[in-house]
Amino acid sequence: TAKPMKIMPIGDSITDDCAYNGAWRAPLQPLLDTNGFAFTNVGRLLSGAATGFTKRRHEGYCGSVIAYPGVFGPVYNYASQSNYLVRIVQDALALTNNRPDLVLVLIGANDIGRGRNPYRVATNDMPNLLDVIFSNAPNANVLLAKPTLLLNATIGSYGAYATNVPIYNAALQAMVNQRRTLGQHLFLADMYSAVDYVTMFNSDHVHPNPLGLQAIAKEWFTRIKAISISSTQFTSVLV
Repeated sequence: TAKPMKIMPIGDSITDDCAYNGAWRAPLQPLLDTNGFAFTNVGRLLSGAATGFTKRRHEGYCGSVIAYPGVFGPVYNYASQSNYLVRIVQDALALTNNRPDLVLVLIGANDIGRGRNPYRVATNDMPNLLDVIFSNAPNANVLLAKPTLLLNATIGSYGAYATNVPIYNAALQAMVNQRRTLGQHLFLADMYSAVDYVTMFNSDHVHPNPLGLQAIAKEWFTRIKAISISSTQFTSVLV
């Protein structure tokens, strides 16, 4: 408790407050709090206050993609083309008090939904984001999420690219496996399987509803437990 684990949540509208205040971060807090994890969230953004929700800092940006150019904005202090995580996370980690012990990254819906090549996103864009994270926080553990299903998504043409999500997730898995052989503390969480298509999405089939956000929180918690041996120590167990 004297030195709580610093967690940085990173992502797009599914992490930000665009659909629900606190998104999946709010239901994740009691799972960690009640299971012996002393932690605090770090980031430049602050969600609205809510009962029992005190770990409110984050780096979630509505409409964000992984790499240049951004496509939606302005969001907070970022113009449309600047709303991409490679730049955003570099800015966030430049502040030394933001340096995390654990990074939770949920991103990809906007990249794939807007027709970006799933292989390039997984093998070029995401590695560039990881390079930014590890160059600034070399001892951090990073949990990447396989993004959720886009089947019948009604935002833009997102539904037309739904079949690219599993292609991206498979390429992401291969990239993570390769990076782990280099000794990086890199792991995967499977939001694609955790969030049920029928019961856990809003009508747009992009943003999880409160039940889906709880499922995301549970998946994060399961993966955090799998790599941790106490509230402030980690071991590289294969996930």
